Amino acid sequence: MVDVSVPGWRWEVEFMADGSLAIERYRRVTGVESDPGLLDQHVGEFGPENPVL
Repeated sequence: MVDVSVPGWRWEVEFMADGSLAIERYRRVTGVESDPGLLDQHVGEFGPENPVL
């Protein structure tokens, strides 16, 4: 696994034996957010219809 850190982001990139990648991305936010609409927003932005890679 490779950890990538840039201002405001942290990524964990895992290289699989079959050559595929698994990427987890974390964005810094100020404090705790409790808006349930954030999950819908995240899925809409990065869900299956809009893959990251």
